[in-house]
Amino acid sequence: MTPADTGQWVFERVNPMGGARATAWRDTLEGSDLTAEQRIAREAIQNSVDATISSKKTEILVWDKTISGEEADAFRNILGLDSSDSPTGRLAKLDLPEDNSFAKLAKSEPSHVTIIEDHNTCGLGFDEKTGKDRFKELCLYLGQDTADVEGERGGSYGFGKTVYQASSDCRTFLVYSVFEPKPETKDVHARLFGCSSFIGHRTGEGNEHTGRAWFGVPDNESGIQTCGPLVNEAAHELAASLGFMRRGPQEFGTAIMILGSDLNLGDFREAVEDYWWPRITSDKLSIELWEENDNVLPPPEPLS
Repeated sequence: MTPADTGQWVFERVNPMGGARATAWRDTLEGSDLTAEQRIAREAIQNSVDATISSKKTEILVWDKTISGEEADAFRNILGLDSSDSPTGRLAKLDLPEDNSFAKLAKSEPSHVTIIEDHNTCGLGFDEKTGKDRFKELCLYLGQDTADVEGERGGSYGFGKTVYQASSDCRTFLVYSVFEPKPETKDVHARLFGCSSFIGHRTGEGNEHTGRAWFGVPDNESGIQTCGPLVNEAAHELAASLGFMRRGPQEFGTAIMILGSDLNLGDFREAVEDYWWPRITSDKLSIELWEENDNVLPPPEPLS
């Protein structure tokens, strides 16, 4: 198996000319008074609404579950968390809570994840109206312009990464998306990628890192350290192995898995009712809430 099939971790090195540390990215929204549930309700649902295909209803599933036993072992193996080149191999340097999910998985202990997935949306492909790649806007950029959003665009996802990482006890989320293949995306139709935001740290003489890290396919052939997503069948297979619901090539949309999430679904439902009642009562948005594998909670029901 190659990195293109299984994925590897890449930690961003500090540029000799300087640049932003990961903390400058991840702390962007943390000065607000919003709870984690309110942030996710606002940002994640906005991204899905912006990505909704014209004339379609935005459909979102929020799934909070525990990974344990063989599933946790498989999760650890897929993400290569036994390797010294993974976040687990440098936990002491990352300033994470002692009981974080990477530490739990390293000890084969249960951990929580929250999956937020949308349907009737266009996924993280190339946006011809803006000339931008939606995948890069979510996973690599910060604070992109969101002017003139009119469905099918996919939104900017500019601050989404900070919301997802702030809701993770290990500052990490995974993205799985299916979209229309185009030349600008090298004709691929699916991507899987991991994004982390730790503190800056050193791993040896001259090896200083910004704290940004990714799980994907490393590429150093150009002489510049980069990391891209797993694509197509490799993305589908790893997504299913990690606990995402596998999509077909035409099942466009995006799923975000927040590692070590402590999302309270009751509080999240209330936040959705507060912020999204006009769209729900107009039958333009539906949200399902799942707890573990067999407990479907009442959906948001704002007062009309």
